[in-house]
Amino acid sequence: SHDSYTLVDPDQPVETATFDCCIVDGEMLQTHAETLRARKREAEPALLPCLLLIPGADLSVIETDRGEIADSVVFETADEVVSMPIKKAELEWRVEALTRLRTQSLRLRKRTETLELFKQAVESSGHAIWMSDATGTIKYVNSEFESITGYSRTEAVGESPELISSGAMPDDYYSDLWETITAGDTWHEEITNQQRDGSQYVADQTIAPIVEDGEPKAFVAVQRDITERKEIEQRLSLYRDIVERLEDPIMLQSCEGEFRLVNDALCSFAGLSRDELLGDG
Repeated sequence: SHDSYTLVDPDQPVETATFDCCIVDGEMLQTHAETLRARKREAEPALLPCLLLIPGADLSVIETDRGEIADSVVFETADEVVSMPIKKAELEWRVEALTRLRTQSLRLRKRTETLELFKQAVESSGHAIWMSDATGTIKYVNSEFESITGYSRTEAVGESPELISSGAMPDDYYSDLWETITAGDTWHEEITNQQRDGSQYVADQTIAPIVEDGEPKAFVAVQRDITERKEIEQRLSLYRDIVERLEDPIMLQSCEGEFRLVNDALCSFAGLSRDELLGDG
C-alpha cells in the first residue's frame, strides 16, 4: 500500500492490465518488451512510462545484443533506467515523476482531442470563419472562407481583412467596427466584400473578440454569404414597385384565399384600405 499510487493486481496480464507506470527488471523487460511497446503505441500521444531497474554492477541487459536491447528495447520501451541498489525515497521520487508526466500527457491529449473537435466543427460549419490576432492580422481561415472568397489559406494567413475589402463600405463602417471589437463588444452587420476574382458578395458578418484579462487578444469573424438572398429581395422590391404603379387592380392570394399583396388600384376598386384587405379572405 502507498499514499501516492496503487499497485496493480499481479495476476492481471500485461496485455490488459490498467496502469500508469510499469516497473520492470532486465528479465521482465525482455519477456514483455513487445507487449509493452504495443501498449505504449496504443496510448499515444499520451505517455505510458516504463521504468527499468538493473543491478549497478551488471550491465548485461544493456550489453547483451546491444543493437536489439539497447536501441530497440531500452529506448523504445523503457523511459528511464535506474541502477540498483537505490534508496527507497529516490525510487519513489522517480516513480512519482513519471506518473506526473503521465498525468500531464493525458491532460494534453484530452486538450488536443477537444481542440481537434472544435477544428472539425469550424471546418464543417458551413460559414466562412477567420481568426486574427489583436492587430487584425489573419492567423486562420477555414475551408468555407476559401470557397467564398477564392483566397487560399496560404494567401490569406498573414494578411489583414483588407484583403477582401470591396471599397463599397463607407469609411465610418470600419472605424465603428474596430472601435466596437477593441472595446470587447461583438459586431454584427451586413458587409459587401470582394472575392479574389474581383466580384463582390454580401455577407452577414459577426466579429467577436477573445478577451483575456480584460483586453482583446484575438478576434473571430463568422460570415454567411447572403448575396443570393439580397438579390431576391431586390427583385421582389422591384416587382412590388411595378405592381404598385400599375393602374389595374393587382392582388396575390394564398391557397386559402387570404390576400398577401394588393396594390392601390385594388384598394380603390374594392373601396377598402390595404390593412382591411390584407389577411382578409
